[in-house]
Amino acid sequence: MPGEHPGPFHALSLLLLLILAPSGEVVGQANPGRDSTWLHHDSLVADLGELADFVEQTHPDPYGVDGKLGFHRRLHRTLRSIPESGMSREAFHGLLEPFLAQIGDGHTKLQSLVTTQDPENDGPGLPIDFQILAENAQRPVPKLFVRGVTGFGDELVGAEVLAVAGVNLSVLLERERQRESYENDFGNLQNLVWRLGREQGLRNLIPEWSVGDSISVELRLPGGERRGLLLRRGTAPKTWDEAFAGVRTSVSLPLTRVGEPVYRFLDPERTKALLRLDNTWAYRETFEVLVKRGRGNLNWARSFYRTYHGTTPPADTTRLVEALPAATDVLRSLVEEMRIADTQTLIVDLRRNSGGTSAIVNMLLYYLYGREGWRQFFGHFYTIRRVTSNELEERDSATVSRFPFRAGDYDFSGEFRAAERTPSEAGDESYWKATTISFGEELERNTYEGYYAPPHVIALVSPGTFSGGFWVAAALRRMGARLVGVSSGQAGNAFANVRYTTLSRSHLRVGVSSRLFVLFPEERAGMNVLPVDLALTFDRWRATGFAPNAELLMALDSVAAAGEVRE
Repeated sequence: MPGEHPGPFHALSLLLLLILAPSGEVVGQANPGRDSTWLHHDSLVADLGELADFVEQTHPDPYGVDGKLGFHRRLHRTLRSIPESGMSREAFHGLLEPFLAQIGDGHTKLQSLVTTQDPENDGPGLPIDFQILAENAQRPVPKLFVRGVTGFGDELVGAEVLAVAGVNLSVLLERERQRESYENDFGNLQNLVWRLGREQGLRNLIPEWSVGDSISVELRLPGGERRGLLLRRGTAPKTWDEAFAGVRTSVSLPLTRVGEPVYRFLDPERTKALLRLDNTWAYRETFEVLVKRGRGNLNWARSFYRTYHGTTPPADTTRLVEALPAATDVLRSLVEEMRIADTQTLIVDLRRNSGGTSAIVNMLLYYLYGREGWRQFFGHFYTIRRVTSNELEERDSATVSRFPFRAGDYDFSGEFRAAERTPSEAGDESYWKATTISFGEELERNTYEGYYAPPHVIALVSPGTFSGGFWVAAALRRMGARLVGVSSGQAGNAFANVRYTTLSRSHLRVGVSSRLFVLFPEERAGMNVLPVDLALTFDRWRATGFAPNAELLMALDSVAAAGEVRE
């Protein structure tokens, strides 16, 4: 996510400090469940106080529609819900989720108890590849459909999901609202989809389910027939990549290993190019920043190196990062080839892009539109941020004297800068020259600024297009690109810039936004949903034969309808 800055925070609010007993120790006891770590009442109360204080000191506006009184009412309700006998770490995680969910910020949340690197503590969920669609073009209400089911052919594709384990979808969505923050209905449904894919998510969301190898699902087939199925839990089919391109699609995507930028031309004449961006951090420049700053975790860089090269990563950090693919190189080659071919259409696929860093935004705008693109995008939006003690320690004396901030203060300088149409530091090339190597060198040479932008630029989006991925979509939209697909789960003006802390006793990890990003200040209502220009509805999906790349087909058809000859 844009500008992510992890950092510890240890202060407790005065109110909770007065009622806390000395911190208890985490004691492992033989309790049922996947996570048998048991915490005493005093430890749970202390961690709740630590969490509340971290949220209030970090988030620009954690109070939502209920205000400060409502926030603290929820806090004390949560406090009263802690049993005197204590509870398991997993149960405590479930208790804290509703407290954070009411903030209404898709970036502020507890991290999952299990990760993809810790699969033994979780199991598979529903073996369904889900498709979220707007109900119709005039009524952008999201509904949930089946794009593919492991163990079945095409017979269930296009079916609407009505219930899981006997619980209606409307009830599941309401339960999801209580467990995880969201910014619009598309985001809430996307959160539900991610939860349904894991055993732990199913257990948390559907206590009626008797945990086993199978789970029931009720569907409405495209013809109107209702069908109940008992599905064996497993991994959803992969219908996105070229390896599975034989499944109901006439176009295929360029292959990516871990989400690094890749592109391909979709026709022999190279009139149409497709740039695939599955995330905004799996490229060299992300880690060049960490190396130049001399701080930050390079574990992901090592993981990417193993995937790219199939060998043990070098101990030397410079060699490690230099061996990763550079987005600068990919984008430079893309604009070079498009210029030679006189490419008429560029489609940027952001459907699976749930975030990372914002550097790719600067690079993409630079190669397509030059510094004028920076001025148009970065000169329009602004941020309002909370100032942390860590930031105060890092600021130079001249900055501190000009803005004598204290920890917890609000910094409105971005809003004032936007009113003066002065770009933020994100649009300042000196920042990128100081923090990156590959892109910094390009800025010094200045050979490819605004090198080539096709007449037609289209961004493919979905409810999973979030954070850094959303930034790319928003930037392209600002430059006149059309959005095709299903609206993002992120609001147009939203909180981000996440800071992390680990609670001292339960060791639960929480991320809290520290900035409000006003990407569309002209939208006074806040732009709850970033609208798409061409929505993927059920009827349009069915017209493509329920193709997994229906958005891409729609984009190509829209360009052909606008006058470009399509082969």
